[in-house]
Amino acid sequence: MSAGNGSSDSELILLDGLAEFDTAVLARLRPLLDRLLAAPRQPRAEHPRGTIPAQPGLYLFSDEAGKPIYVGQTRNLRRRLAQHCSEGSSHVSASFAYNIAKKTAVDAGVDITGYRGDLVARADFNEQFLAAKRLVAKLPVQFVVETHADLRTVFEVYATYALATQEYNTFETH
Repeated sequence: MSAGNGSSDSELILLDGLAEFDTAVLARLRPLLDRLLAAPRQPRAEHPRGTIPAQPGLYLFSDEAGKPIYVGQTRNLRRRLAQHCSEGSSHVSASFAYNIAKKTAVDAGVDITGYRGDLVARADFNEQFLAAKRLVAKLPVQFVVETHADLRTVFEVYATYALATQEYNTFETH
């Protein structure tokens, strides 16, 4: 059925949906990135007690020189940032450390083929994984509260490309 201007109903629905997406999400990405980059940067343990909220948000890890290396989003900043560096965290909850461990393991000549769970069960890889979690605990991190779930989801991909963090930000399934 035509809407009178040559557009089909499905085209109008698509255009309305994209207009809403442009307003609700796309127009807010750059200001949100600027806000994240302006947030205080220091290792997680050095953020004053109670300043990491148990709220939804976005976070950015940088290397010691200040170069962004990993961006993420979560429903609970306090819990998620702790998971990234806790020695007891799994390969799923410490995905950033896991990706670092894969790189350092290859550099050390460790075979990283196989399923993730089997890989972390091997002593030679688990040593790399534990070292990576300790490293992540020392890396500077910035964060901002953001409650809009759709915006957080799109932002993670947007910021990965804007900040060139693809080395550790991978979007493959576990």
